[in-house]
Amino acid sequence: AKAFQMTILTYDPYVPQEFARSLGVEMVDMDRLLASSDFISIHTPLTAGTKGLISAKQFKLLKPGVRIVNAARGGLIDEGALAAALDTGKVAGAWLDTFVEEPYSGPLRAYVSVLLTPHAGSNTRECRARMEAEAVDNLLDALGKS
Repeated sequence: AKAFQMTILTYDPYVPQEFARSLGVEMVDMDRLLASSDFISIHTPLTAGTKGLISAKQFKLLKPGVRIVNAARGGLIDEGALAAALDTGKVAGAWLDTFVEEPYSGPLRAYVSVLLTPHAGSNTRECRARMEAEAVDNLLDALGKS
């Protein structure tokens, strides 16, 4: 986003403002992020607190014509509310790599403005080797052996 000279807004209740500033991003509350963003990219785990993070209430707050990316976890976006927002034009397009039920077979398949991928982005030799090395490093750190 920086390469395209975009203003980057972020919301994360656990990240200090100073850290966000050091990355050159502006920390805002969720309502401002939703109302101000042309593109929303979600990167959070699925927990009881994040399930339905973007649902009917949040879709009402979105800037018209927004595009949404979810490569994090299924269940963060209410898929039915997303379909309704696509129907009204509130959401211009979406890319989803994760779904509540996989493989996905729901109504979002009918939208030409929605790109659905099979949650297989880490399925490369290079990525798997890095993941394995990081897991070993994390284990060694936890054991005090690094």
